Order: sequence, then C-alpha cells, then structure tokens
Amino acid sequence: MRKLLMLWSVVLVLSACKSVSFNDLTMRVPNPQLLPPLKAEVDQASIKDSFDTTITGSSAGSGLGSEDWRVSGESYTFVKKKDSRTRDMITLFDRNVENISQVYGERKGSIKMRFTNSRIYSSGLYYTVPSWVSLYSLNLLGFPYGYKNTDLEVEVSIFNKQGDLVWKDTKTGNGEEIVAMYYGYNEEEALVMSSIRALKDALRKINLDIANDFEGIIKGLQ
Repeated sequence: MRKLLMLWSVVLVLSACKSVSFNDLTMRVPNPQLLPPLKAEVDQASIKDSFDTTITGSSAGSGLGSEDWRVSGESYTFVKKKDSRTRDMITLFDRNVENISQVYGERKGSIKMRFTNSRIYSSGLYYTVPSWVSLYSLNLLGFPYGYKNTDLEVEVSIFNKQGDLVWKDTKTGNGEEIVAMYYGYNEEEALVMSSIRALKDALRKINLDIANDFEGIIKGLQ
C-alpha cells in the first residue's frame, strides 16, 4: 500500500503540475525613453557554466554536435550535459532589449549580457520533512514539496559602434518557485521557472538604471 501511494504521488507530481510556457520568456515593461537600436549579444559560456551539469567519470559516445559533449585528458574524463535554461536566458535577454532600445533603424552599438555568478539551491525544509514523514500522502492533498531557488549575478554592458565601453551595470536577481501538485511545478520545471524569475528580477533593476542614466548613455553612443 505504501509503495502504491508513493508511486501514485510521483505520477501526480510529474503529470498534474504547471509547465513553463512561451509567455514566461517575455518582459512587457518598456522604459519611458528608448535608446537607439542596439545589437544584442550574450556571453553564452558564462550562462552554460551556470546551468550545464558536469558529470565526472567515463562515459560513452557524444560529439560537439550532440546533446552531450565530452572532453578527455590524460588524467580525467568528464561529460557536460546541456541545459535548456541556457536557451531560455538568451531568449529572455533578446526580448528584453526591446524594452530599452528601438527595434528599427541603424544600430548605434551593442548591448551584452553575461553571468558573473550564480547559486542554485532548494529551500522549504519545513515542507519537505512532513512530506517524507507522511510518505507523500499530504502532497496528494496539495501540501507543497518545497521550493527551488536561483540567484543570478548579471552584468550588462553597452558599447558604441567603435566597441568602446559606454555603460556597465551589475545586479543580482532572485527567483523562487514552489514544487507542488496541481497548482505548482515539478522539480525540473520549478528549477527552470526560478531561473527565469531570477533573470527577470535582475533585468528589471538594470532597465531602471538604464532609464536613470539615459542621457549619459545617449552621449556615449553618438
């Protein structure tokens, strides 16, 4: 009976939860004044370092064009698993550029994002322990499993057409998402959503600083 209850709990948390949607990857809060058109660039390596999973030990098969890629050395072997959150972060930043700069016209420079630090963790032990003790029967009634959290330190730089640095800002964003049946996310989707919330939080702060420094940035782009 207990095994059946636990199996039923797992099935429900995987199948009856919310999912991240395309609409979650948008920010529709444009600044009062828009900068001239800018080319969006992303330091993908810094994002991959934040989200890609490193698995130590030996592993068979892979290649640079596959979902997994492997690097081998004389004394080590590791496999790095690509994470869909890297793609989500790039998409969200690209779309956010429309909140701070004009879409059409001659580009006057570029705007670049990179992650300078990150922290991914779980919280809500006060939910997790009762779930374990009750063999997840409480979760069948809607009791949460816990939270997935992401903290991101995000750096955004603006360069003129000559490649000179015009403006730079670094902000930390925090994202938290609940893991629960029916109304929450499963663990994997909660991790994705917490990273989206963290980046949105950081970009909102950066957008505000861009608005406050608008005149100086305009002069630097001329």
